[in-house]
Amino acid sequence: MSDITRKTAYEILLKIEKEGAYGSTEILSREAEWSEVDGGFLRRLVYGVMEKKLYLDYILDRLVSKGIKRVDKKALTLLRMGLYQMLFMDSVPEYAAIDSSVELAKDVARGKDGFVNAVLRNYSREENLEVPSKDQSVAKQLSIKHSVDESIIENWIDEFGLDECEDMLSAIDADASKTGVNLRVNLMKNSREDAKRELAALGIDTADSSLSQRSLIVKDTGSIRITETDIYRRGGISIQSQESTWIADLVKAAPGQRIIDACAAPGGKTMALAESMENKGKILAWDIYDHRVEQIREQAERLGIVIADAKVCDAGEYIPELFEGFDAVLVDAPCSGFGVMSSKPEIRYKSMREVDELPDIQYKILDNCSKYVKPGGRIIYSTCTINARENQLIVAEFLRKNHWFKLEFEKQLLPQEGYKGFYAAIISH
Repeated sequence: MSDITRKTAYEILLKIEKEGAYGSTEILSREAEWSEVDGGFLRRLVYGVMEKKLYLDYILDRLVSKGIKRVDKKALTLLRMGLYQMLFMDSVPEYAAIDSSVELAKDVARGKDGFVNAVLRNYSREENLEVPSKDQSVAKQLSIKHSVDESIIENWIDEFGLDECEDMLSAIDADASKTGVNLRVNLMKNSREDAKRELAALGIDTADSSLSQRSLIVKDTGSIRITETDIYRRGGISIQSQESTWIADLVKAAPGQRIIDACAAPGGKTMALAESMENKGKILAWDIYDHRVEQIREQAERLGIVIADAKVCDAGEYIPELFEGFDAVLVDAPCSGFGVMSSKPEIRYKSMREVDELPDIQYKILDNCSKYVKPGGRIIYSTCTINARENQLIVAEFLRKNHWFKLEFEKQLLPQEGYKGFYAAIISH
């Protein structure tokens, strides 16, 4: 593997380490801009180190005599990269993982190459460093083993029980090792079978999703970039998870309807709704940030969608003139994102304290947007998390206070079922 690829991975990981969780979200969202040299190796190394960070640090802390808290960020990033390759990348011989890390240290962290060499070679000689100590709490052991913040583990044990929690963590880890994407087929332009055949002719192997009749699971892209295919450029397909497409399906959008997508950015569900509506009717697509509203507009332009009115708007602030004016409102509420940590590794390191305020925000948006649904209409409340406080309890509280609404449908998808952890409820007026 080229030195350029490893250096690029180092630069990305160091920037993430310096900028923290919120910075990492932005950096990872710009993955398409990364170097194309050995792209598969680069992605696996960057995401792998992030996904296993607590586990790697647990081992490194036992290898460094004074502990890793005193190791500077440059050397620590190099050690994580080297150790990850030794532990999890069978294609990289142990000597190559060590030697490449040392050579990279000479370039980017001068004076640290001897230290990096000593620590990684020390690991290769040690035994029994990979199992968390049995004298730690179960939550702590699982936190280290699966590289998920301990407070999240404690919450899941309380909510789901230990066995279910372990199953969920194992499923998240297994899903994280996959690199495939899901596609939403634009049924205005081609059928799912037609899209499958066109992709197959390009060497892109797909399978039908059982969750949505317009989703495809990509099994292998070969060397083809989906965003560079003709079917993508002309709007015949979009990249979207099967779970997100399922959420849009639940709206049952139809031509001529008026719909609000209250928390719409980056716009995938808005576009899915517009396709179901055959580009006839009206969709108000809101977000609170200008740059994210622009993402919605960009998607609409590629797909030729003209019915989506994307604008900056706070879904929690009441707009009187919209009262009971819409057939449906989709509230895909801001959430902790714990259900998608397999594809967004930065979420693994959130603490429960960071998401304490979310239920209040979620309820406020749901309650406010319910005022826009006309009698006979419906609200779809959804998140990409698995915590009852953000899901079932929000809906239950809303129904308790608004008895003229009725719960039609409620489902929590879980990682151990083979899905990302999405929740959805259909509430009728």
